Amino acid sequence: MIPKNIHNNTRLQSGLTSPLMAYPTRNFAAEIVKVPAMGDSISEGVIEEFVKFAGDFVEADEIIARIETDKVTVDITAPQSGVITEYYAAEGDTVDVGADFYKLDTDAKGSSTPKAAAPETPKAATPEPVPQAAT
Repeated sequence: MIPKNIHNNTRLQSGLTSPLMAYPTRNFAAEIVKVPAMGDSISEGVIEEFVKFAGDFVEADEIIARIETDKVTVDITAPQSGVITEYYAAEGDTVDVGADFYKLDTDAKGSSTPKAAAPETPKAATPEPVPQAAT
């Protein structure tokens, strides 16, 4: 709750100039990643597939998507590690070089190494049926 006697340039006991600054906040270091140049005279491409999805942690230089053009298929990589928070296009959409492609939260911590799979429980052996001799 903000006290009624606080005005814009009034110093609080904490030394902050705004009562809102007294509350903790998380500042996301989000980076908007653009569709990269894909070669001479190529101005657009179609998103063929996403290798990583929104919410996934990616390492720097990890492939996150593939864009297909009339000349080449290009692997799109992450410029730095972080979590993909959203894509600005969907698979099958045509995207222009330089357009916003996805948002990367570079403050996020994580690992792109897959979690160890749970060991498979051995299945009980089922006896195979024995062929009956013809009589």
